Amino acid sequence: MKIYDARWAKKAEDKDNFRTLIPEPEQALLERSKAKKILDLGSGDGKTLVFLASKGYGLTGIDYSEVGVAKTNASLNENKLKARVVLADIYEPLPFKDGEFDAVISYQVINHDTIEKIRCLLHEVNRVLKKGGLFSVKVADASTYAFTYYDGLCYDEYGSIFQLIAPRTFLPIAGWERGVIHYEFNKEILTKELADAGFVLLDARHIECHLLANFEKR
Repeated sequence: MKIYDARWAKKAEDKDNFRTLIPEPEQALLERSKAKKILDLGSGDGKTLVFLASKGYGLTGIDYSEVGVAKTNASLNENKLKARVVLADIYEPLPFKDGEFDAVISYQVINHDTIEKIRCLLHEVNRVLKKGGLFSVKVADASTYAFTYYDGLCYDEYGSIFQLIAPRTFLPIAGWERGVIHYEFNKEILTKELADAGFVLLDARHIECHLLANFEKR
């Protein structure tokens, strides 16, 4: 079973702090941008996707978790909503047309691989997003919490234990995310990587240990 299959199989109350609905400032930003077609990149169990679909947007979700996709479709059916949900790995070429979407959202997802794969993904986001389209992204920000190092291992203040496998790249060796790569961004690195992929920063702010930033495709 994939790690996130096990995660999404849990009851919703077990993960309320893990994935939240799209914040109000980003809802307002989507409304002002007049976005109609939105891609939820790493849609998980569909919490955000279903919420936005209920607002009348055209939603497409993509996730590699079979359980997550199944739960998303079940929630859509339960709420009598329509959306497209694709089972696929976001670190492979995205199965969408050039310029297909007005906006892409991705919360607590894209930092779960090496920087080389993340860079490829960012160029794919650029490809499927129309010119002037919005990319709203939330990533872990290492500048917001402390690490300690002992005997070749890395410990964060939340009790997680990691191996450092490359610069800013950590592999958990315990806990439910064991084996899931974490790349630790900060605002400067995220802004540079997105600029290299063809985006300009609109705004950014911290939400606890995460950085939420909004970009526009040039």
